[in-house]
Amino acid sequence: MANLVLDITPVAPIQQMFNDPFLNPLRVAIAAENAGVDGIALIFSPQNEGISREEVEMVRKNTATFLNMMVPFHPEAIRHAQSIAPDMVTLVNLAGKTSDPLPLPITEMAEDVQSVVTDLKANGISVALFIEPEFDNLKVVGKLDADGVILDCRAFTEAPDSNARLLAEENLQTTARGAFKLGLGVHLMGNIEREHLRQLKSLPFVEDIIVGKAVLKRAFFSGLDTVIQQMRTMMWSDRENI
Repeated sequence: MANLVLDITPVAPIQQMFNDPFLNPLRVAIAAENAGVDGIALIFSPQNEGISREEVEMVRKNTATFLNMMVPFHPEAIRHAQSIAPDMVTLVNLAGKTSDPLPLPITEMAEDVQSVVTDLKANGISVALFIEPEFDNLKVVGKLDADGVILDCRAFTEAPDSNARLLAEENLQTTARGAFKLGLGVHLMGNIEREHLRQLKSLPFVEDIIVGKAVLKRAFFSGLDTVIQQMRTMMWSDRENI
């Protein structure tokens, strides 16, 4: 059964918008941990105004939940990750027009990524790579000694129709199986809403399903504890309604 991981990155712009010191990543991380979430994820980049290094350190020091720190392929970000020493570092691409992470063009940067993977693992940190679910990407990742992959689910979650969604689901299933055969942990991320959980949780070999905005948007109306409990119930139950 896949774990439910909460990406708390969207809290940062909300905090800045309302200038509310009580609405901060640490408080949300602690609330999520108390609600029973299986892991915390966050994006850190020295180049943007998201979660600060100090906030990442506070989350690391004050929560016991598994922490996945997602960083761009940038020397300063990687140095910070090494010093903070989360349970896992995921390399992502932050070159897009939005703050949302994009998959790495891993086939174009394999040699550079290998040295970073080696350095992080030498410091006792597990390493994952955020990639498009494509076989060519898997072939490259399989040679890099990474611990896992996060597969981009947006082709599934943003599919325009049922046929496109079915094809995307089959592609995720095939890629997840291939990653497992290579000894890689399999994680899913990419605009995952509550209604996607039933299908995604059934994919083979998936360890973590990472949700973010979907949970936090609902939490404003229902409370974080309630939303996380609902999602956990959905992941553990085959009932149509919760």
